[in-house]
Amino acid sequence: MAMCTTETSNLKPSIANASKQMPLAGTRESDTQPAPFAGPDEKRPYQGSSWARWCKFNLVGGMGVIVQFSALLLFKSALHFDYMLATGLAVEAAILHNFLWHERFTWVDRVALRPSWRSRFSRLVRFHLANGAISLLGNLALMKIIVGQGRINYLVANAIAIVVCSLANFVASEEWVFGGGRRRKNEIKVPTQAARNAA
Repeated sequence: MAMCTTETSNLKPSIANASKQMPLAGTRESDTQPAPFAGPDEKRPYQGSSWARWCKFNLVGGMGVIVQFSALLLFKSALHFDYMLATGLAVEAAILHNFLWHERFTWVDRVALRPSWRSRFSRLVRFHLANGAISLLGNLALMKIIVGQGRINYLVANAIAIVVCSLANFVASEEWVFGGGRRRKNEIKVPTQAARNAA
């Protein structure tokens, strides 16, 4: 009798462990296991930190400075346009250059949320209203003051204007132009394991 009691007591933990491992009727194995982190139904934060984005922004801005100076030299020195008109055209060239790079590089994670041409055109309009207005109006105003009244070389004046407008441009882009995805509170969606199994 003692031997039977011992064998019965030894079987109880094995039965309990087996019941934990066996899935319930009507369930799939994937439903009883934690799904890996992936997919458009699962949320994760935007990739990259504000510091990394700021570095990318300045890298693109540095290339934009080269575009702006080159265009300014072309319109002012080669084509002999008035310095105000030359400045406006040079700034517009830099705006378009920077927008394309920000779409493909600086804020590419947010652009991926809304990749349609309509959304891209909307961002381009906002980019002109924000960064464009800051760069264009800021550059023209500072050029008028520094060159027109201060009699400083137009290239030096243009460099000063670029530095003054840079920080305001980044804030406007981060919060408004490419910040449409913030309505999801800084997160994007990725497909879950359950969604892939259902498909």
